[in-house]
Amino acid sequence: MWPFDDLYDKAETWFFYWKQYVENDEEALMLGQPAGGWRLGEELWQVYTYRYFKVIDFAINGVKGKIYDDIVPVINEHVESLNEQHRMLCKKDRYGIVDNSKWLEEREYFFTNVILPLFVTAQAEIKDFLRESIFEIKDDKLFPSNASAKIRKHKIIPIINAYFGAWFNENIDAIFEVHVIEPCVAYLTGLIDNTITDPKLNDQKKTDDVLDSSKISPYDYEELCANILNENGWVAQATKKSGDQGADVYAEKNGISVVLQCKLTNLTVGNKAVQEIISGQKFMSADFAAVVTPAKYTPGAQDIARAAKVLLLHHEDLPHLESLCKRIVS
Repeated sequence: MWPFDDLYDKAETWFFYWKQYVENDEEALMLGQPAGGWRLGEELWQVYTYRYFKVIDFAINGVKGKIYDDIVPVINEHVESLNEQHRMLCKKDRYGIVDNSKWLEEREYFFTNVILPLFVTAQAEIKDFLRESIFEIKDDKLFPSNASAKIRKHKIIPIINAYFGAWFNENIDAIFEVHVIEPCVAYLTGLIDNTITDPKLNDQKKTDDVLDSSKISPYDYEELCANILNENGWVAQATKKSGDQGADVYAEKNGISVVLQCKLTNLTVGNKAVQEIISGQKFMSADFAAVVTPAKYTPGAQDIARAAKVLLLHHEDLPHLESLCKRIVS
């Protein structure tokens, strides 16, 4: 039995709680569970979490489509200049480590002055399309494939649809900020990086060196990072437990301590990983903090890491961890 007698009023109440839940607990929303103490038919909840993420997915793919149509040709126009700047600004030190900090500043300049205006326009066009069409999207496009006939035909659906559309339009800027902008910026950064043919970049991190996450678990990757450190004079171990505040590996050597967050992914790593390891560093009272991944980092992650003095590393950088830590304080 559905818990609504007065459908209109109850739909409004339910939608208010759903709205608050989306805004305040995105991670729990991903689990598709109702908020504590608030009960609603599980299938109805699943329909609306599905509907929310279906629209978000449409928004991300829409912006990416605009990027492909309108921005990729502009990037391609500047391939020669980007490669020339990369060759000039990336330097190898006497240990063979590539210092690409000047290049990252140049890439940020290119993004801000050439790409960002086009990216803002692409976002605006997709937002306008969603504002106009969200009320017109057919229900069969927004229901999970396993949703029952009963839930599809339930008379509360059109009522909540109206609240969903109104809320989405009212909060579309914030929704884009949370869900769309960061993955699309990472996508754009990857497109820029893929234009680079500088041998120094290719030598540093070859595509075929990216670990296959289907053949190794995140915990195995933590163990791999700890083992590399142990082989290079550190006393390191994976934390192996929840409640570590984002610190996957703790290591000590010559009186200094480091915590690592190890991200096994082929996708670009964003701000969240840096923020989590900052918390892990404070929780474990470590001298230094680092994020380690076989992938790349977003410009936003690089900015936060630079300000907080967090190292952003590939696992191949770990043999040089001690010198990299000393460089931070020198």
